[in-house]
Parts: sequence; C-alpha cells; structure tokens
Amino acid sequence: MDENEDMDEALGREWQVERVLEPKDVLIPKGMKTIAKTLRHAGQLLAVATSPNPDNPDEPFRAFITVSRKNRSEIKAIIYELTPEQYGDLFEDESE
Repeated sequence: MDENEDMDEALGREWQVERVLEPKDVLIPKGMKTIAKTLRHAGQLLAVATSPNPDNPDEPFRAFITVSRKNRSEIKAIIYELTPEQYGDLFEDESE
C-alpha cells in the first residue's frame, strides 16, 4: 500500500477527538510547534484522535488531526497517523 492509499484509508475512518492541543502544549513535538501556531491563526487547532481498529480492538488507530477552533469536535484534516510507540512516547513525555 502506498502513501496515498494509506491516507485514503485514514480519511475513511470514524475519528473521535481524544485531546485538543494548545500551541504551547507539552505533547506537541518540537518540529510541530510552528505548525500548531500557524493553525491557530487560521482558526484551527492541532488534536490527537482515535479510530477503532477492526483488526486489533485493543490498539485503536491514532493520529494528529486539525479541528475547528470554534467547534472542537469538527475535524478539518488528518495530518499524520501515529504508531503505537509514537503515541506512547507522547504521553510518556507529558508525565516527565
């Protein structure tokens, strides 16, 4: 499966916003802080979302997405799908 097919598959999933991230949130990786600030100026916020995984119900799909600043449940775009390890690292960094 190539990158375009992966993104098409991700777009077709039912995503639920798990956590909306403010530009100074500790969960935002250093390389994405500028993107988060730019999104905020454009009326959007960076967020982490989950989607059920039919192949492994114990390990849902997770992704960085953008949501509307006014309606935080309104998903605008999927930016990057996270691996289980990347997701775990995000929340591990928060507790430090």
